[in-house]
Amino acid sequence: MPEAILVSSSDAKEDVLRRLKQDTKLKVFGEKVERVRRTRLDDLIFELKSGEKASEFKSLVEESVGVSGKVRVLNQTETVECRDVDLEAKAEQVVAAFREQFDCGSICLEAKLKPSFNGTQTAYVKLPAELAATVIQAGKVKIEWSSCPVRILPPNRRCFRCWATDHISRDCKGPDRSELCLRCGEKGHQARSCRQAPRCVLCAPGANKHQTSGPLCPAAEKSLSWR
Repeated sequence: MPEAILVSSSDAKEDVLRRLKQDTKLKVFGEKVERVRRTRLDDLIFELKSGEKASEFKSLVEESVGVSGKVRVLNQTETVECRDVDLEAKAEQVVAAFREQFDCGSICLEAKLKPSFNGTQTAYVKLPAELAATVIQAGKVKIEWSSCPVRILPPNRRCFRCWATDHISRDCKGPDRSELCLRCGEKGHQARSCRQAPRCVLCAPGANKHQTSGPLCPAAEKSLSWR
């Protein structure tokens, strides 16, 4: 996602936005803004155009907002996915591996682990974009005894017509499975009410005892590139 500036203020958000727009010192900032929106917590987020640095404008926005508000920079982040983590590894060991092998500084790191289809785990670590690029350039991360290939986690994408993960519905040339249950592949109910054993319609019989295009699906994994 692009970098952004978040403004929290006790003043009415319409008044804050009007004040910022009228501040001549923020003319260049306004030209760099792609979108302004209000959050569920009633803050303002100014999303910048791709490649723009929010830190360059933080002090000017703070000056304009005044003592009634707080200004925070939201940096661009990427989620790095690490495959082939062994079954005994814990999230804190993944974090320790990243800190040991890369210059993470004081960044707060958090890792999440999910079981994979091949008897291992997959780790997900959210990083600033520049650090994520460094990790991807390295190609692998040594976590405990395993050398784990890495990639930037791509956007969640699945065709809602045939359920494959290498295209979207408008480009689909596969069979229409939109009326089937995503969990078991049968017709007449949906996955949230399914009581059948999972059966993937993308994988071959005997290797399909999992939900279609789910985290344990080899067919879904094949459509994604790894370093």
